[in-house]
Parts: sequence; C-alpha cells; structure tokens
Amino acid sequence: MNGISDRGMIVSTKNIVQKEIKRERILEAASYLFSTHNYHEVMMDDVAKKLSIAKGTLYLYFSSKEELYFTIIQSRLEKLVNSLREKISGEKSLTDSIKTFVIHTYMFMMKYRNFFLMYEKEKLNADNNVCSAIKNLEEERLKILIDIIERGKSQKIFKEIESELAADMAVNVIYAAIKRGIEKNISDENKIAERESIFEFILSGLLYDETKLVEPLINKTLLIARNLEHEDETTSLFKKVFKSILFFPSIAVRPLDDNSLFDSLINNQKFDYLIFSSANAVEYFNKRLFELNMKFEFSNCKVIAVGEKTKSICLQNNIPVNFVPALFSAKGIIELLKEHNISGKNIFIPGSDIARDELMLGLTNLKANVYAVPVYTVGLPDIATVTPALEKLNSENIDWFVFTSPSTYNNFLQLAGIGNPSSYFKEKNIAAIGPTTKEAVNLSGVDVTVIPSEYTLEGIIKEIKNFYNRK
Repeated sequence: MNGISDRGMIVSTKNIVQKEIKRERILEAASYLFSTHNYHEVMMDDVAKKLSIAKGTLYLYFSSKEELYFTIIQSRLEKLVNSLREKISGEKSLTDSIKTFVIHTYMFMMKYRNFFLMYEKEKLNADNNVCSAIKNLEEERLKILIDIIERGKSQKIFKEIESELAADMAVNVIYAAIKRGIEKNISDENKIAERESIFEFILSGLLYDETKLVEPLINKTLLIARNLEHEDETTSLFKKVFKSILFFPSIAVRPLDDNSLFDSLINNQKFDYLIFSSANAVEYFNKRLFELNMKFEFSNCKVIAVGEKTKSICLQNNIPVNFVPALFSAKGIIELLKEHNISGKNIFIPGSDIARDELMLGLTNLKANVYAVPVYTVGLPDIATVTPALEKLNSENIDWFVFTSPSTYNNFLQLAGIGNPSSYFKEKNIAAIGPTTKEAVNLSGVDVTVIPSEYTLEGIIKEIKNFYNRK
C-alpha cells in the first residue's frame, strides 16, 4: 500500500509542476499580447492561438480575460517585491542595499520585459480598475527604497532630501533605463554596464558631497599594508585625503618554482571562460605565456576581470575583457555567471598559491569544470624591505589601518611582532577592503571599523569619509 501511495504522490507532484509550467507559459504569452496591443484588442482566443492550445484549456486556468490580466500584474509585482525584500535583508550596508534595489529591479524587468511594457501602459491608464488593486504592491515596493533612504539620512550618509521624492525619482531613472534597454535590445554585457551606471547615478544623488567629508581626515595618519610594487600609486591616492601615509610592505609576490600544472593545462585544454581576480594574476599569466613562447587565443573564450584596475591591466596587456562583475569578489563572479549557462563549461582561474576555494566551489556548484591554478606565490618580504616601515610604525601614532587582503593582515601581525591583536588594535580604526579580509581580521579577535560597498581603495576612502560624516 505504501508503494502505491508513494507512486501516487510522485504523480501528483509531477502534475502540479507541469500545471505550474503551463500556467507560467500562459502568463508570458498573454503579457506579450497585452504589451503589444491595447487591453480591449486582446481576446482569450488570441492567447489560446498564441499558445496553440484549446480555449477551453485556457479557461481551466483563468476564468476571464480580466482575471488573466490582473494575475500577470499581481504575480510579477509580488515576485519582485518579495525578492527585493529577501535580497536586501542580507545586505550589511546601505549603499549595498541601494545597489541591490537598483540592480535587481533592472534585471527583473529586463527578464520580464513584456510584463514591464504592459505595466508601463497600465500606469498611464488611471481609470482602469486594476490600478487600485496593484496600488498596495507599488507602495510596498517603493517603501523598501524609502526605508533605505530614511536610514541613510538618520546615519548622515545620505543628504537631507525628501525620501518619497528621492525614491520616486530613483525608480523613474531605473524604468527609463529599462525602456531604453528594451528598445535598443541591448546585449547581456551591456546590461551589466548599464545597471552599474544607473546605480552610480542614483547613489551620487543621495550621498553627501564628498568635499564636505575631507576636513576630518587631514589630521589623521593612515597605514596601508600592500605589496611593495603598489607603493607609489597607493601613497599618491591616499595623500589626497590624509595628512600622513605609512606604506607597509607586508607581502612579497614572487613567481612559482613549479609551473608544470599551468603548462600542461594551457597546452592541452580549451577554455570557455578565463577569470582574472587581480592585476598580479594578469601579469604572471602573461609572463608565463611569454616564457613558453606561446600565444593564447583570447577570442575563443570570455574574459572576466574583477575590478576596473584588473580590467585596465588586461587591456594594457592586449587582453580583451568581456565582463566586469558588479561586485568585485567571488560572490560577484558567481552572481554574474549565474546569468549564463556554464554547465559543462571549462573555466580557467590563474591566481595565487593561497587563493581561497570560495570561487571554485561556487562555480563547481553551477556544474562548470573549474581549473584554479596558481601562477604566483605570496609570502613575507625580506626584513630589509620592511625595516624602514617598522621604524616609522614604532614612532608614529596610527589612526587608521588599511588591509587589502587576508595575507596583508596576517603578515603585518607577524612582521610587527603583534602577539595580542585585540590589545594592539584597541581604540584603533581598521578598514578592510572586502569580506574575506574582514573575516581574517575578525578571526584574530579584532573588529573592523569599515568595509566598503565597492571593494577598491577608492571605495575605502569613501567609506572612511562616511564614517566621519556619521559621527
């Protein structure tokens, strides 16, 4: 009896799934017709004909054209509102929350473009009865953004602007971009660039004028730990804001002794995607190709560069870049490639010998074939290289410590002889460039003061300015 019951349950579940798939097909077909015709011009016969099904079958799902029309608007808006709530609830900063609202709204509407076009027409028809029914959902969606803006104002991150007006303006900007994108039928690559531009535009209108935030920093001393090769550019960037900069060379980047794995793969394997997560990865990848006297056919794969700096280094080395993820992190790459079908695709990730497994595991879960191969090693610099920085460290009072990777933090502790980090950093401010660096600092019992929404040095400077503005 149990066997029969189980089989019945399986059949029942399968029927439910199939019915839901058919219902979704009906909604999509009908939204296309409603988006390309006026409401009164679309008949149930037209929807059935579009799907090549009997009109009677259509009536098994929806009792009337009105119910079908209302269901499209309600179900899509409910899905958008619920997914926005879920995604934003996991964000740790207000700028990240704004970014999630912008990007998810944009991508959702681009995915359901027929619904968007139909919805835009509906908003212009104020006399339609459906308008009052969807008003609550529209208000819920707008309230999500209003709440973020209100919190930003209370923390002195955002300007003293009328919150509902700002939210309305932001949504209108997003919708204008969506309409433009649909009309131009833009590519997936351009969608990513477009949504970033929308976010930057909206955020710039909300944030305080940065020039007002510089004054509190001019009397502060900052230590930043990076590899020696980046000293000039890093010092130049932070000197624009801080009184004094102490560059601490806490890591040394060196070539590998054994490149046999890289050599074997690069000679024998074809790749669909090539991911560069740092400038070092680009430089050592190119260096090894030069040593092998080999030319890599970049036109045969898609290149992903994490961050504008990495993209710039790629272009300087004549490496075309197809994508830059919205988030400059493993999570950002994974989110980007979720929008592509990478099942069975070969992905090559050259990096350091201490790279974390997060990216490899995330892409493997998407059923890709992932080849994460070291092309350089990261270790401690020579003591002679560090001695001048150590002498300055012992003689100066440091207000801010900036760490750009877990290695820069852990090596700093070792080189500076810090046995009790929680005591050493007590009443000190720490900026971590991203979540993995923050995690490394936290593991030693130390709190991180700020982490930027954009995982760059420029992002750190913005976040430190915001820190003083909130005080």
